[in-house]
Amino acid sequence: MVKVLYGKQPEGMNDMDWKDLEAEAVATIRLCLIISDLKRIDVKFKDEDKALMLLNSLHASSMYENLVTTLMWGKETLDLEEITSVLLGFNQRKKANDESS
Repeated sequence: MVKVLYGKQPEGMNDMDWKDLEAEAVATIRLCLIISDLKRIDVKFKDEDKALMLLNSLHASSMYENLVTTLMWGKETLDLEEITSVLLGFNQRKKANDESS
């Protein structure tokens, strides 16, 4: 993700992957800014709210769109541990697939 901040697309990366990486960086920055602002005014978050903020921050990236929809579908409550675990596993699998390609 740091590559996006430098503004240079790596030679071997296609445009679609680059756009996804840019969207992921923007979503991460937005989430950090929002959380920072809310903490500064001493807002306390429930785990379900944290899970929802996390999922909404990822929705901007097409890479996560189906995963976010699946995780939110038909749920009355969101479990932060479950969401975090699924996202970490998804990212590890994607990284492993990218390295083997």
